[in-house]
Amino acid sequence: EYTTHQSLDVLEERLKNYGFMRVQRSYIVNLNMINEIVPWFNNTVGIKLTGFSNQVIPVSRQKVSQLKAIFEF
Repeated sequence: EYTTHQSLDVLEERLKNYGFMRVQRSYIVNLNMINEIVPWFNNTVGIKLTGFSNQVIPVSRQKVSQLKAIFEF
């Protein structure tokens, strides 16, 4: 968790070529740290990150297909 004055839009643009993805309005995640993809509600999924197995980050419906293409599930 980091504190910054930059918007997530700016961070998303800066990090997209370094293995990060904005999976939901409030979350940008390191794709290499995804430990598990779990079924969620309304045809979406949640992700669990390495070291944070008790927290599930929701993935927006718009990003599910992109995530499926990356991880081939």
